[in-house]
Amino acid sequence: GTGNADTRGMISLQAGTYDIDYIHWEGGGGSGYELTAAPGSWPHGADTPPGGWQLVGSAPPTLIFPGISEPGWTVQSSNAGRIELAGDGFNIAGAEAAIDNALTEGVGSTTLWDHLDFIDPEAGNQGSFAGSNPWPLDTPVDDNQYAMRATGTLVVTEPGVYHLGFQGDDGGYMQIDGPLEGTNTAEWSSIVETLIPSSAIVVGDSASGLNNRLQAEVGTGNSRTVGAIDLVAGTYTVKTLVYEGGGGSWWEVLGAKAPEGSSPTGIVYPLLRKGAPGVFTPPRGIQLVAQEAVVGTPPGTFIAVNDFAVTGGAPVTSISLTFGSEAGRTYKILASTNLVDWIEVAAAVPASGGATTNYVVDPTGIPAIDGEPKVFFRVVIN
Repeated sequence: GTGNADTRGMISLQAGTYDIDYIHWEGGGGSGYELTAAPGSWPHGADTPPGGWQLVGSAPPTLIFPGISEPGWTVQSSNAGRIELAGDGFNIAGAEAAIDNALTEGVGSTTLWDHLDFIDPEAGNQGSFAGSNPWPLDTPVDDNQYAMRATGTLVVTEPGVYHLGFQGDDGGYMQIDGPLEGTNTAEWSSIVETLIPSSAIVVGDSASGLNNRLQAEVGTGNSRTVGAIDLVAGTYTVKTLVYEGGGGSWWEVLGAKAPEGSSPTGIVYPLLRKGAPGVFTPPRGIQLVAQEAVVGTPPGTFIAVNDFAVTGGAPVTSISLTFGSEAGRTYKILASTNLVDWIEVAAAVPASGGATTNYVVDPTGIPAIDGEPKVFFRVVIN
């Protein structure tokens, strides 16, 4: 039992198609899983692959990203060991005070950067991008209790909804004001993705009266929070902050125009970099293809389920299964709640006229699986 299995393996594969099985189980508390891959050799603890870890089966869309105008990001850093971030001060207000006081005392720093991708090399983890920079006041030891605040000018040439945000260890925020050419209208409409749903919020400031700040005020190993904001063409002031308590430390600021017709979850948005807006095509993950039935498959063989869809939430009212089939054959559908004891859901589902067959299970009529939190299915050829 663990909060993060984070397990890697390396395998040499020739070009072709392969069967892949993945089983996940949940005992209690939080639950989440991802199956990812990347070309190359990346043993546990090694740098992140240049293209990031990609979800198996993903086909990410081409993204339009905004630019950051000259001189890039202005980053203000406190030194480590700030008392302002101790105890009850471990929050955004404590981080702001740590930076302001460090600059006043002459122990902070103000530097320029093309993009925001920082790490404490003595304790940090690589995020979605390889080649992270040591944070500006890095020392030879594990640095704790410090904060960074960055300001830049966002350039938008394609109007529309953008997905912008941050990820790192620990908390922080992103605030957008503008357009600078007219009335300030920038306002977050929603949070489209977050790993910390109990802490990620949209808030406003008294000056603008707009919900212009996306924030995650929490100690966490990954604050990934992406929000949706409708932007007209123009320039905007963007301010973002991260603060570190103890242990690992890293920070990345990213985003792009909202992809049409695609879920935002799992997309590797590009870093917000100095330069003109442009187009970015994320690396593709290993693609999944439907497994066709092999003519003459012997009875008793398990058949891969190529696709499924679930209707309803609590309770589930139907499960649609699609599997490769052979004309003239019939198939048995089995179900289990523990992968040990199996019941027969359908004894002889006839193959449809095509290469695949669809069957819809109504769990409300099957007491053994109705209302169960987890149900597994098998398809067996008769």
